[in-house]
Amino acid sequence: MKKNIIFAGIFSLMLLAFLAIPSKASAEEFFDAGYYASMNPDVVESVGSDSAALEAHYRLYGKAEGRMPNGAAGEGAVAAPAPAAPEVSAPAAPAAVQSSQIPADFDAGFYAERNPDVKAVYGTKRENLYRHYLDYGRAEGRPKNAAEAGEAAAPVPAADLPYQTYIDIDLTNQRVTYYENGAAVISSGCVSGNTSRGNGTPRGTYRILSHVQGKTLVGPTWRVWVDYWMQFTTSHIGLHDATWRSASQFGTDTYVSNGSHGCVNLPHDFAADLFNRVNVGTIVYVH
Repeated sequence: MKKNIIFAGIFSLMLLAFLAIPSKASAEEFFDAGYYASMNPDVVESVGSDSAALEAHYRLYGKAEGRMPNGAAGEGAVAAPAPAAPEVSAPAAPAAVQSSQIPADFDAGFYAERNPDVKAVYGTKRENLYRHYLDYGRAEGRPKNAAEAGEAAAPVPAADLPYQTYIDIDLTNQRVTYYENGAAVISSGCVSGNTSRGNGTPRGTYRILSHVQGKTLVGPTWRVWVDYWMQFTTSHIGLHDATWRSASQFGTDTYVSNGSHGCVNLPHDFAADLFNRVNVGTIVYVH
């Protein structure tokens, strides 16, 4: 009887000691999102710092990879030192592209419109867009003009014109192209005058009469602000940006029923580019 009492006492002490030591299994059941994030910055970069996302990563991948869910589970573990990163010299900056180096068949307006991701970073300057095309766009299969994309024939200068530098407004194809020394420099879709209401843009050869940055256009039923105004007729018809139009309207048949009062509406960035290339006296050919 005495032996049984002594044995029972020893067993009770051993049981209490065992219960006082946290098991690896119980430690693993507790997930500490803060600890997991601090120990695994690569995971945070991938899935973020949301607790649920971190725990899901641990359950699906981290556990199998040997990642610890909390400090207790990883107690005593020592992370292997990361190998030193090899020294890599910074790549040389790409050489600047000069305007004279850009081939005539590179359509900066088309390239910017077709690649809004590029335009967001590189802007609309022709030299910058061509730099992107050389460095990345060509290898990525981005076409440099509409003809290469198979969308439409590339603009060509009108035949038998006595000038080589001018703004070409093609009403049939709803396209504005600026030619410099006989080469198309920039081109964009446009929206001309509303033909169903008798407000079609007048055909003919004109010159820019007014070249103003920032102007309020006022008419019988409208009053709008434009950033770039290039008037080319004495009846106050001109080219200007039209931020109230969506990108999908330019270069389509929108003009037939939802055109302007006679002016030629342009995408804002293209209007800015064109404005900076022309001046009072530049020829405007509307056909």
